[in-house]
Amino acid sequence: GVGQVTSMRAAKSALPPATRRGCLRAATPAALAGCSRGTRWLGTQPEAEPRGSLVPETLAEMDSAGSEFQQNAAELRAMGKQRLSLQERKRRRRALDALGVPDFAAFLGQQGVSLPLRKEAVTMLQLNVGLLCNQACTHCHVESSPRRTEAMDERLVEHILRVLAASPEVETVDITGGAPEMTPAFWPLVRGARALGKEVIDRCNLTVLFEPGMERLPDFLAEHGCRVVASLPCYSRENVDKQRGNKVFQRSIAGLQRLNGVGYGVEGSGLKLDLVYNPGGAFLPPPQDVLREAYARELDANFGIVFNELFTITNMPIK
Repeated sequence: GVGQVTSMRAAKSALPPATRRGCLRAATPAALAGCSRGTRWLGTQPEAEPRGSLVPETLAEMDSAGSEFQQNAAELRAMGKQRLSLQERKRRRRALDALGVPDFAAFLGQQGVSLPLRKEAVTMLQLNVGLLCNQACTHCHVESSPRRTEAMDERLVEHILRVLAASPEVETVDITGGAPEMTPAFWPLVRGARALGKEVIDRCNLTVLFEPGMERLPDFLAEHGCRVVASLPCYSRENVDKQRGNKVFQRSIAGLQRLNGVGYGVEGSGLKLDLVYNPGGAFLPPPQDVLREAYARELDANFGIVFNELFTITNMPIK
């Protein structure tokens, strides 16, 4: 879809007491430190550079009876079918009030935005090029997986580039999926948009860098000056693999190191590498600035990884 772009902001919010070790439910700097305890790597190199596709591993998890993936998916489906009673809605509103979370109008006022909202020029075009992905994350808002086949075709790519050429007010093309790089439309879209002088954002899951045929992806992104916004829901193996699948953490860390190797996130390179934190359940993310400090400290100390910004978001499945 096409949307108005505003600065990415995160509301600082208190959270329920931590009920799970790690940054998935961390509410304080002390609790955030828990994410680095337990299973972790030491040193600045991954155990071994990942080899082969992640797809067989993902499919095995999706099909394994009683697997955590199936349990989480079943819980989310059940939650999605439940209708909220008026009493439950009031209870949740009271819980948000107790946490100090403002209502929407009050929050807009805090951000300097006055009502009524008025339309401004469209400056960003966000494109979902396909739902094929080498992962199957329970929090994915479009339920991407290796089994999805929906994809943008060549004719639509050509049409989009014509629209961009006729739309000087559109400054940024934000490409997502699925793993967008696995869809053939991704590559001509990047080339075409950059040739038109548009900023290009690649929403990257990091593990795609090690899929067959993706060997040149880091260099391709760097050569075209793309901004990479990468998913990394924690800096510990245990929490990442729980949310995104077995072996995802190892590949994510190796992917970040590979991107750093071509200049991404490195001061003075001009290549921006941003990370995204997404909660693994029905709770709000920790304060963005606190979490960014923890990510920067742990990723640099343990893996020699640098990045630019960290954004905290929450995904809501689209049904």
